[in-house]
Amino acid sequence: MAQLRVTSGPHAGQTIPLKDGLTIGRGSISDVYLDENTLSRPHAKLEKDNGTWAITDLGSSSGTFVNGVPVRNTTVIRDGDDIGLGSILFKLDLEPECPTGTGVDVTWDPPGGGTRILENVSEANQIEPLLPSGLAKDATKLMVKRLRLLSKFAVALGNVMEAEKLFPLVLEKLLHAFPGAERGCVMLCDPDGSNLHAAAALARPGVKSQISVSRTVAKQVIDTRSALLSADVNDDERFDPRHTMVRFGLRSVMCAPMVCENTVLGLIQLDSSNPRSQFSKADMALFLGIAGHAALALSKARLHERVVAQMILQKDLQMAERIQHCFLPKAPPKKPGFRFAGSYSAAQHVGGDYYDFVDISDNAMGIVVGDVAGKGVAAALYMARLSSEMRYHARGCLSAGAVLSALNRELTMEMESGMFVTMALLVLEPKKRKITMSSAGHLAPLLRKPDGTVSELQTKGNIALGVLKHYEYGETEYALRSGDLVLLYTDGITEAMSSSGEMFGAARLKEVVSAGGNDPQRILASISRSVEEHAAGHPQSDDLTMVCFAVD
Repeated sequence: MAQLRVTSGPHAGQTIPLKDGLTIGRGSISDVYLDENTLSRPHAKLEKDNGTWAITDLGSSSGTFVNGVPVRNTTVIRDGDDIGLGSILFKLDLEPECPTGTGVDVTWDPPGGGTRILENVSEANQIEPLLPSGLAKDATKLMVKRLRLLSKFAVALGNVMEAEKLFPLVLEKLLHAFPGAERGCVMLCDPDGSNLHAAAALARPGVKSQISVSRTVAKQVIDTRSALLSADVNDDERFDPRHTMVRFGLRSVMCAPMVCENTVLGLIQLDSSNPRSQFSKADMALFLGIAGHAALALSKARLHERVVAQMILQKDLQMAERIQHCFLPKAPPKKPGFRFAGSYSAAQHVGGDYYDFVDISDNAMGIVVGDVAGKGVAAALYMARLSSEMRYHARGCLSAGAVLSALNRELTMEMESGMFVTMALLVLEPKKRKITMSSAGHLAPLLRKPDGTVSELQTKGNIALGVLKHYEYGETEYALRSGDLVLLYTDGITEAMSSSGEMFGAARLKEVVSAGGNDPQRILASISRSVEEHAAGHPQSDDLTMVCFAVD
């Protein structure tokens, strides 16, 4: 059975059997719930079509990656692919190994009755016993030396987590391993595998420090993914007298690609101008092993950098989420004869929805719900600006239309092209039991009467804030009676989608409000529950915001 195997993080070793439509995230609505802060609530979805698996990012804040490449659209995944969700890494096993024989029982020695260890092998002597018998003494010594060099390379490079520190160390170790080499350089490919650029270069003291890299050789090594060895460039028929290496005075050259997970990351070159220092095939075998270690170390360092960057981004988003909640009311207001409730849920860490209870005077308060076009950080920044501007313009102004007109003039001068805000503003005068309402292209609030009938509070048709600078917004007055309840909300409620693509809709919302009674807190809880049941785990792409108040 196909499965995802966790290869890093606190869940390492855990396996997840795959099924069509499987969702993974930090929220309880996901099929697979992982308690990891770098995951979004619904993070990613896996689907199968005609035997091919694909993964889709569900608008996560920290991203979904396949073999280190960000998933922008639905991306096909294959056996052995590395999949990153936040800081968690998975390996895709489409055909996990399964034992075909009978089960095997594994038992431990009984306490106190273990077998005596007959011989300990020191680290320095671990290699010789593994070599085949019959080798000449010199061959054995050479092989042991080279294997030890590879082992030391693996240990040294394995401890380097920053890519920029990796290749000076690689070249230093290479010049130590190959005494005949005078110079070395590392060239890296661009992320798209095209151009090469120098990442590091090193020359021995006293030799010509300028390094010559042949474009023809580099292209051949990268394109064919095969190494080049020239023991003597002058006698090598592959190089004519006009070739860069010949003109530069090189005599012996080794050039090898760095390949990891079927991707060419770059190349390493060693060269010498000394005719007595010729690289051999045995040198090339060791050189190829070192290039492989370098490629693996580079891939690991880059992965580490991406994970660290994602974790930093995640912490920033979590901080932004806490800061954004500071702009929202700490608690509903308390007014004699009225009860209030508010609810806010961002589709991502931060969002563009906004609600507030604004003090206007001792006898009036503003109740506002807004929706900034878009979502994420940009919308959240506009939301923060909107909050401060609203409090400034609403103070002492009983005209809802005048407040929106002033807000519109401010926002139109500074909003980016294509950005706008829809908003509904109600000025409530509790003693008069009267509201004055103005709307900037926002959904009409709902009014529930004591008998359960629900209607829309309409006002003159108005456009969103930030579109026309000198637009003047109208307003409408409504009288409230005992038992009335008013609901303001954003379109994330009515446009919540089910897995079949059906929207929650205004009609269903009115039914919930009608049956919910006169308790604002209970009404909001009923709506949230109904939207969640309608979505049935289907990830939502918009923020969900509601404000409700009732007359006793």
